[in-house]
Amino acid sequence: MGEIVTYDATTLPRDAGIETAARTMRERGVRRLPIVTDEGTVIGIVTADDLTILLAKELADVGAGLADNVTAEESR
Repeated sequence: MGEIVTYDATTLPRDAGIETAARTMRERGVRRLPIVTDEGTVIGIVTADDLTILLAKELADVGAGLADNVTAEESR
């Protein structure tokens, strides 16, 4: 990473979860995070757009599950 950027790069380990990625982006004010191996080799990148799309799909699945399983007369 040092060859590409001139500041301390913020990266994520390959096993970081969605929550960690979102929190890191918020705390560091970045929209892109390189994914690195334990040795520091870049193997990918996650973007704020990636997280937005993933979370939107998750919310849509929750909504579909509720719509398919709850009638107006019941609440769970």
